[in-house]
Amino acid sequence: MLSCSLSTSSISSAGTQSSKPSCVAIRARQKAARIRNLRTAGAALSPGRLGQRNSQSDCGRSPRHQHHHSHPVGRPVETRLDRLSRCPHRDGTSMTQPDLGPPPGEPSLHTIGDCGEHDAEQARRCLNPLLRPVLAEGEIRYHNENNLCDRLGRCWRTAGYLLGQEVPLAPGNRIDFFANFSIYHPSYRNYRVGIEVKVGGPQREIARQLLRYTAASQLDCLLVITTDVRHSFNWLPHPPDVPLFLFRLHAQRDRRATPVWSGQLRGARWGHRLPLPDR
Repeated sequence: MLSCSLSTSSISSAGTQSSKPSCVAIRARQKAARIRNLRTAGAALSPGRLGQRNSQSDCGRSPRHQHHHSHPVGRPVETRLDRLSRCPHRDGTSMTQPDLGPPPGEPSLHTIGDCGEHDAEQARRCLNPLLRPVLAEGEIRYHNENNLCDRLGRCWRTAGYLLGQEVPLAPGNRIDFFANFSIYHPSYRNYRVGIEVKVGGPQREIARQLLRYTAASQLDCLLVITTDVRHSFNWLPHPPDVPLFLFRLHAQRDRRATPVWSGQLRGARWGHRLPLPDR
């Protein structure tokens, strides 16, 4: 009698355990639910239902994450670059319309200071023809600053131009190159261009040197040709009456560079052979 009751109780307990779902079945149901949610999300992101995403469920996300996806998919999200592109610059331009600079083969001159528009335009018309032979030379290899000046002078000599080299503007102040456009071009009467070449040096000392050149009242335009990337136009002085320009030269220092003959007129303030200014 006792054995019969034990067998009956064991059968009833086995039936009760079989009615409860196992861990494997629970995981299978959770996986099927996740697959359904992913399919629902894929249907919501289809091209024909982009505008209906807000009306559907948020793919099983909790309320804590739903506010991050409340915007419609078809609406573009504004980025920081979009906001900056709407901010106009001081000259009225926008970042969406950048300044492409001069065309290929033309020099890129940076104007320093607040000089008159007429003076700056007149200076560019004189400087651009002088810098085109330098750009056509390509990368220039030099040993030191004097060697670079001689190589620039050779570029102008090859192009048929004659400038004054190491011309004294005042006692103790000699500029690297001097071009007087008033000789062959009556429309540019008494227009004198000074060119200073730099390969390095302290910024404060260079700024004082440029101010001494402009204070000598012997120049109507000053151009700084530099190979040092640290020489930016932010620290250069702003002469009150002389347009100042900066031109970065594509050159490389080479200790094996040999000396060359510039062919320019040493210390000559007259007798220059210059190109026609641009119109």
